[in-house]
Amino acid sequence: MAQNPDVMGSEGVKAAVRAIGGEDLGGEVTDTGVSVITKDSDK
Repeated sequence: MAQNPDVMGSEGVKAAVRAIGGEDLGGEVTDTGVSVITKDSDK
């Protein structure tokens, strides 16, 4: 299983920009999903 770090980073930056802009995120949680990695997965 992989936690999609590229999506985590992208969504984290979006949230940071919103927070810097004064928006109250209210403890919002964003599911960034996971990917199943197998020996046959593309690298």
